[in-house]
Amino acid sequence: MNGTAVQVWINDRPLADVGYAGDLGWSHRWPGCSWTARWRMSALARSTHQLLHRGARVELRHGPFRVWGPGVLADPDYDTGIFTCNGPARVLEKLQAIDGSGDPTDDPEVALEAAIARGVLVLDGWDNLPAPFPASTARSIKQLLDDCTLAESKRWGIDINNRLITRTTEATPTPRWAITPDVARPGLADDDYATAIQLRYVSELGGVPAVPSQYATAIATAPIAAARFGPVEVPVDATSLGLLTETQAENRAQGILNTGRARLSFTAGYDLAPVQLTTIGGAPAFLPYVMADGSAARHHGVFDDRGAAVLDLAADFVIGETVHTNDATTLRITPVDTAARSFGANLEKIGSR
Repeated sequence: MNGTAVQVWINDRPLADVGYAGDLGWSHRWPGCSWTARWRMSALARSTHQLLHRGARVELRHGPFRVWGPGVLADPDYDTGIFTCNGPARVLEKLQAIDGSGDPTDDPEVALEAAIARGVLVLDGWDNLPAPFPASTARSIKQLLDDCTLAESKRWGIDINNRLITRTTEATPTPRWAITPDVARPGLADDDYATAIQLRYVSELGGVPAVPSQYATAIATAPIAAARFGPVEVPVDATSLGLLTETQAENRAQGILNTGRARLSFTAGYDLAPVQLTTIGGAPAFLPYVMADGSAARHHGVFDDRGAAVLDLAADFVIGETVHTNDATTLRITPVDTAARSFGANLEKIGSR
């Protein structure tokens, strides 16, 4: 790792006050941002210190600058000495989308404000929250945000300033980072490729109590990709969401298509040294500051043949994951929507459905 090492802070105190933290590693993902962090401590240092308890606030800092978090200590394993932390977006998986009265809500702002009022969520604000999106069952705040942003062709995360942010999926943002031409481009796969999403939904309720009485199908298509790589139609069952309007169903179908479905996916990521990853202006990247926070990278000198109408001489992609190790000299970057190739990645993909 180039530069001064990243340090662990717990409840605004440096972990170095307790003891040395070795094998420090952390990751960011998009959507989500800060994802996991872990380190190892010796038996003497970890002896049930008052700072090392489940739920403690954890940050990783490089000097005065936060590079991961704020998250929570989720698994303090005193036996092995391995301490694992979850990022702020993962905390929302365990918080219910309810209002101040405890009733389920479809409004993200109401759910967030109620969680803050209950004292179970610390968030320093948000920008451009999506509109409410209905569902017939109770949801976590994460599931609510997933549903609402998908309907607007967006993804969400909690940035390094602890603010909830959203980013569009309809176009790749202006790249912040650049990969040099000497780096080989990963292969391509059509695992999740689709040119038509056929979304089945409940269009009308009837009876007492009300039950689904009419169904309809909303279709979103990508004719340019179909003409180039051939048509692939994918059915999606959205009946569990309850009653949807035609517009809501069409927006959800289009949102699914916009999450990288109408193009081929990369099959692997990049392992990059600082000289192979630069700012868009050409200065070598400082690796701890490279994050999967909705930002994009440009791979110079390779054909981008994933699905665009015209071949480009550079491949732009949103960063889907970054994996850091404190004592490493390289950084692992994986593009968003990379095809699952490992056993673990396939299990995670199945579990998220």
